[in-house]
Amino acid sequence: MTAPFVRSTSPSYFQFQQSLNQYVFFSPLTMGGSSGRAVKIHKDLFLPFFCVVDPATHDGQNIIRQIENLRTTCTIVRQETGSGYANNPRQSPAHKSQLAKVESAFHQVLIVKNLHVHYRVSQESGDKAPSIYIFNIREINRGTGGSPGLYRAATGSFRENQGPQKVSSSNVDGKKIYINGAPHTVEDAMDQAKYATDDNNAMLFYCPTTALDELGPLGRNERSRATKETLGELASVLTNNQKASRGVSWYVDGKGANVLTEAIKQFQGDLSAHSFRLINPVTNTAQLIESLSKKKAKFEGEFFKYDQNRASLISLGNQKNDVLQAIGKLPAGKNYDIITRKNIVSAISDLSRVGEKAKAAQTKLSSANQTFVQLLKVAGVYRK
Repeated sequence: MTAPFVRSTSPSYFQFQQSLNQYVFFSPLTMGGSSGRAVKIHKDLFLPFFCVVDPATHDGQNIIRQIENLRTTCTIVRQETGSGYANNPRQSPAHKSQLAKVESAFHQVLIVKNLHVHYRVSQESGDKAPSIYIFNIREINRGTGGSPGLYRAATGSFRENQGPQKVSSSNVDGKKIYINGAPHTVEDAMDQAKYATDDNNAMLFYCPTTALDELGPLGRNERSRATKETLGELASVLTNNQKASRGVSWYVDGKGANVLTEAIKQFQGDLSAHSFRLINPVTNTAQLIESLSKKKAKFEGEFFKYDQNRASLISLGNQKNDVLQAIGKLPAGKNYDIITRKNIVSAISDLSRVGEKAKAAQTKLSSANQTFVQLLKVAGVYRK
């Protein structure tokens, strides 16, 4: 089972019409009538929206208000291609398919801070007037600079005035390496590396904002040059350190787990000298554990850590059984690892129950008396 998120895609008009029963009113203000046109949103966006928008914060309220304002925004309504009207004659299926691709390119986007809201305007059966249909959202953060690859903290007498230095060698034998999972500058990511590893000499594998966003749960299927370069660099580090005599310890944070998941697909070797720790993983965690385990990677000690991350919490709530099964297939723990393994399993079970409660709110969207935002606030009770 994958994480409960969506990839950025533009449905064709036919696909859109087939899913009309999956759209619900966004909020009480957007149900159409004297206050403006209706604004509806696809049910599948509930959990992604829950993870990135908190109605209890100023930013969350601002995003909600901007979406509600779509009910009064002037937008263009496009008639269905080849409907048979005098000014829109029927056309061949091949031509309609080509026009549908062009139409998809003109779907409209509302940008509020780092959230891109994709929607179309259409008057469907039951609509009193053209309505707003939100079919996808994307999280696109501002670039923080820095090229992907390995970094070490500055050394020498002037180290306090220097930032992290990118290293040309990929030799990391005996090192702790942190993969950042949030859009940080290289300097901030290095600070996180030292904190997460409890080692001032830890190294950083830096993932730029573009790669984290494109490979993240609200990303897209296309990959930019920066993302391809990030995956290639990480796969290269793994390949060049297969025979590390002193071992390599990896600390993988947040959306950085998605980067590792994709990079592993480019790696065909042996990872028996490598150990991995997952911190707030936001990915298909079960698949990642199984992929690494097949390459003989180690999961020892406290290899799983959770610390107040909503996206990770929801992910665990959705794939608890798969994650526990993946952990159960790992080689049996030894000595103290037996205790830590039990603690990890117990923690995942407890955390997933909280995530499941938030997920349960999504099932109530079928009720005509509950709007998207109303249930978002109810689910907010379970935010951690």
